[in-house]
Amino acid sequence: MVFCLLPVLFALCDTTAMKPMAEMQKPLIVWSGRYPAAGTEKVPGTIKTEVIGTDEVWMQFWKGRRGDEQAPRVDFTRAVVVVVTWPGMAADSLHLGQRGKHRHAAWVGAWEGRIDGIGYVMGVFPRDGIKDIEGQPLPH
Repeated sequence: MVFCLLPVLFALCDTTAMKPMAEMQKPLIVWSGRYPAAGTEKVPGTIKTEVIGTDEVWMQFWKGRRGDEQAPRVDFTRAVVVVVTWPGMAADSLHLGQRGKHRHAAWVGAWEGRIDGIGYVMGVFPRDGIKDIEGQPLPH
């Protein structure tokens, strides 16, 4: 029950007004999952947002999360991958929208509640019109 109210409490505590959904940018494709806290990847202490912009980093990241499953092809000249990772929680949707001083901040939704391990959600977003995501410049 507490985890169902978490997104509502977050929205109420956020000092910026949530933008209408029409202003939220949806990813071209999204993946989500979880991996064990005792796995090969370092456990983040809090929610972490990463921006991937090269094939090399993408392949390394995908292998760390999805093992030998073939990584989808991403045209990094036209798109970036945004990844949100956090310990103990899981979600399955990701959008970019304004939050505070950031025009493009990551918003996650559809919380599944507490999990054992680390949850992640990642999406492919077109580069057009995006200069940075949560203050991180887009990789070249």
